[in-house]
Amino acid sequence: RYDFVGEAVSSQTAFQGGGSAISSTGFDPAQSTVGLGAGLSYQIDEAWELSAQYDFDYKSDYRSHTGSLRAAYSF
Repeated sequence: RYDFVGEAVSSQTAFQGGGSAISSTGFDPAQSTVGLGAGLSYQIDEAWELSAQYDFDYKSDYRSHTGSLRAAYSF
């Protein structure tokens, strides 16, 4: 994935009673993201199925690991 806009995160806040506004600028996120994933599924019998899934996302300053296990019974 690629973020074509690539803007830094920013926020502006003003108090309801008056006064000057407060501005803050956050980090500048990486524009390119690489995502990889793999999964397995095993049909035990007509009713039961087991599956596992793993996903990995990578940016220059960010890494994400996600996994799941699933047991399904059809009735």
